[in-house]
Amino acid sequence: METSSATSLSQFEADFFAGVNSVIVPFLRAGFGTPGPCANGIVLLETTGRKSGNTINVPLLAASLGDVVILSTARARRSQWIRNVAANPEVSYWLHGRARKARAFVIGDGERGEARAQMPLRVRAIASMLYPLTITDAVAFAVLMPAT
Repeated sequence: METSSATSLSQFEADFFAGVNSVIVPFLRAGFGTPGPCANGIVLLETTGRKSGNTINVPLLAASLGDVVILSTARARRSQWIRNVAANPEVSYWLHGRARKARAFVIGDGERGEARAQMPLRVRAIASMLYPLTITDAVAFAVLMPAT
């Protein structure tokens, strides 16, 4: 009985966010709500599903530090987008009405220490400030660096 309740709640949550996303996505693509050069806002992240291979759009709160964008999730264990980004780090995101290509670096969510050595210096500096927040595995971050 409890399993069917959990499944129903999970399906309700998925349907709710799909409905909200269907309203928000066009506004984010048009540039509404996106962060300024050093501000917070919402970006539309486009990931590739690690199992399906499909493009998945996820609106996320973001902080922008110049050309670097930091995304976070407070439900790291249940957030599929963070797992998709870890599996396929080449992503796109919508900022100020334009799609941009980036490489994502996951901080937390079980990422391995050797991955830190492969991060660009700016990402490592940001990561050093964010790692203490990921100790409980309840929070994870993705830092987006512009594609070169």
